[in-house]
Amino acid sequence: MKYFIFIYNFCLLIFCHSCFGSVVSDTTQTAIKKFSANLSTSFLNTSNWKGSSFSSFSTTVNSDFYLATTTETANLVFTIKSDLGFTKFIDSTWSKHADKLYTQFIWKKKKSKIDQSYATSVTAQLLNSYLYKYDAIQKKTSKTLTGSFFNPSNFDAGYGIGISFWKKSIFNLSVASARIKIDPAENASEITPGLRLGSVKHGIILFDYGCSVQLLILKSWKEKFEINSSSKIFMEGFELSHLHLDMSHKINYSIWKWLQLRADIKMVYDPNTSMKMQYRNELLFGVFYEASKKFD
Repeated sequence: MKYFIFIYNFCLLIFCHSCFGSVVSDTTQTAIKKFSANLSTSFLNTSNWKGSSFSSFSTTVNSDFYLATTTETANLVFTIKSDLGFTKFIDSTWSKHADKLYTQFIWKKKKSKIDQSYATSVTAQLLNSYLYKYDAIQKKTSKTLTGSFFNPSNFDAGYGIGISFWKKSIFNLSVASARIKIDPAENASEITPGLRLGSVKHGIILFDYGCSVQLLILKSWKEKFEINSSSKIFMEGFELSHLHLDMSHKINYSIWKWLQLRADIKMVYDPNTSMKMQYRNELLFGVFYEASKKFD
């Protein structure tokens, strides 16, 4: 029964791919492009602050590209986001606090607001990550590789139903979704779900399937207030250990040209890392570069 479901899901993906190929012939289209990026740095120095003294330097770079295209037969939304950040404690090593590449693509028929859709996404780490241990006796710091380029990473594709709203936003339910993922060998365990396909250096390749939910939102009000959100939920079963959630929300308020007040909210649920929800919330004020264009 398990393999029958997989074959069924695979056939649905092939059917959807054949439908997607017909979009290329469309000649009439409207597209909206939007790109934003920011670079932030900070220096922190403490002296006997709550019993400790240290100095640190942090830098973070993130970018966000969004493309919404409307043709005679389909709505297409594509987004790619990246985050990279490091923190260095003076007289110590650099520590990476952010490293993520996230892309998401949804194609939906334009026949009605609710119609068949195809969705795919890629989530990956780009740079090496290490676990540092300090030996107080030998006074040396050792490191162990815990991740590398596209390790860990996830690639999933699914076929289902999409709902268009707010012109540039799409909600998608993929009732048949397949996923290939690479997990670091050090973090792999017997409870990690999926069919093992092989291995790479310092990692294993796994395959699983289930259903997924994707949400892409880009909405502006009076050119001052904007919400840019992307969310993905992948479910292999009804247990929490089979649920994966990744949400990123940016709420921007434009004060003057490139001067903005921004709330950056991230929520992740990954049972391989923790059985509890992970949050990262930032309130930013500063200069952000943005470029947008609409063309017919």
